[in-house]
Amino acid sequence: MSDASNLVLLHVPQSEAEATAREMFQAGLNDDATRILKAQLHAAPDNGSCWEMLGVILLSDYRIEESVSALESASTLIPLSTGARIALANGYSEQGFHAAAETVLDCLNGEELSTELLETVATIATANGSYFHALKWSREAAHRNPDCDRTVFNVARNMRLCGYPNHFIMPVLQETIRLAPDVHRYRILFAQLAYHCEDMVSSYGAIANLTIDAIENTTLVDTLDLMSELYEWAGDEIRAEACRLRSLNFTVRETKGKG
Repeated sequence: MSDASNLVLLHVPQSEAEATAREMFQAGLNDDATRILKAQLHAAPDNGSCWEMLGVILLSDYRIEESVSALESASTLIPLSTGARIALANGYSEQGFHAAAETVLDCLNGEELSTELLETVATIATANGSYFHALKWSREAAHRNPDCDRTVFNVARNMRLCGYPNHFIMPVLQETIRLAPDVHRYRILFAQLAYHCEDMVSSYGAIANLTIDAIENTTLVDTLDLMSELYEWAGDEIRAEACRLRSLNFTVRETKGKG
């Protein structure tokens, strides 16, 4: 979380003391940065920008309740900056206050955000269950950075979470696979979607060349069973058997655990 918090701090206005605190934060001296800000607030408790920065730094230490409290204090003194609102949405979401986080995310709609901040806000929105917000921001990030497989994949993931039909998502995943042909999870997810569209040829084609090592690194029984069915359909008995054995291994472990 510290990398995201450091990015957010770029969008929080700073006084001289706050600039010093930020330098310490960037050097990993969070306690010293917090101490400087608290000293400033002791002398000037109505310094809203100090409360903002304190909230962001506390969030990076996963001191969520303290972070939200500091950011709420800031909000009573000044209009929160973009960075502070992002941090507050994250804090609310982490505490399970999803409606409150959604309200803050609503306020970020229409903001001019950097590509990095778009990705950060999209991630927060996805975690909060605000999937349509997440899809909007992930699409904007992908438009700006169309050659990044991770960014394009986030569009496909959020489309799925929003309930888009599989055949709408598949072209986005195909682009992800084109950008990163060696990332197995992209291929496996595409195979699942194509399977549910009854497109066995495309489904098998996505995973036809997976190595045995890749199969052995797959950890979901349902996925392994589907892959086994696809390999059997294609007459690829070696990979089908590898999937069956891997699935059986998990099933036996689960049975022993229940026993």
